[in-house]
Amino acid sequence: MKYISYFILIFVIYFIISNYISSNYVIPKEAIRVRIIANSNNTYDQEVKLKVKNIVTNNLYKSLYDVENIESARTKIKENINVLNEDINRYFK
Repeated sequence: MKYISYFILIFVIYFIISNYISSNYVIPKEAIRVRIIANSNNTYDQEVKLKVKNIVTNNLYKSLYDVENIESARTKIKENINVLNEDINRYFK
């Protein structure tokens, strides 16, 4: 009986903490989402996807670090899309 009480207590604490953490993280509606999709689930394709994702993420962080609104972010991405393409193509060469 003692173990059941501990289990229930731990479960309740976990539930409270997980709800608190998840409720504090909200993605804004104006967020720009980028998806990198692999050709398949094999290891090589997943590694390539991860590398391309890292290139895209680093590029976007560098170009968007001082942006204050969604319109400016979209403009910056459009202006820097060629640089992003060059970085990705450089990886594939």
